[in-house]
Amino acid sequence: MGTIGKHAKAIKIIFAILAGWIGCHTTAMGQEAPVIIQSRVTDERKAPIEYANVVWLSLPDSVFIQGTISKSDGHFAMEVRRKEKGILRISCVGYATLHLSVDEHQQIPEELILTADTQQLGEVVVKGNPPKAHIKGSSLLTSVAGTLLKKQARLKIC
Repeated sequence: MGTIGKHAKAIKIIFAILAGWIGCHTTAMGQEAPVIIQSRVTDERKAPIEYANVVWLSLPDSVFIQGTISKSDGHFAMEVRRKEKGILRISCVGYATLHLSVDEHQQIPEELILTADTQQLGEVVVKGNPPKAHIKGSSLLTSVAGTLLKKQARLKIC
C-alpha cells in the first residue's frame, strides 16, 4: 500500500503540472494581438486640431479602456485590445464631441472632423476685493473690519 500511495501522489503532481502548462498555453494562444487605432483630428476647414482628447470606451457600459491626445499635426495613435464593439470619443474645447461606434471589423476613418461648438455669453461680471493689507510709509496696515479680530481686545505688538 505504501508504494501505491507514492505513485498516486506523483501522478497528482504530474497532472497538476500538466494542467497548469495546458492552461497557460491555451491562454497565450487565445490572446489576440493588440490593435493600433490611429487617425487625424481636423476641423471643418481641414486644419489639424492639437491636444484633442481621444478615448476608447467599451460597450455596453462605456468604461474607459485607453486614451491619448492628438499631436500638433492632429494625428493620434493608441494600442487597444479590440475583441468587441466600442466607442471612440473625440473631444476638444470649442468643438462638439464626436462619438464613433466601432465594431471589431470596422476601419476607423483616416480623418475625424470636429465641428465648432461656440457659445455666446450674455453678460460677464468681474468682482474684486480690495487687499486686506497695504503699506503706508514704513508701516503695514491691515483692516480687521468684518473679522473676529475686531471683537477681540486691543493687541499690542512689540
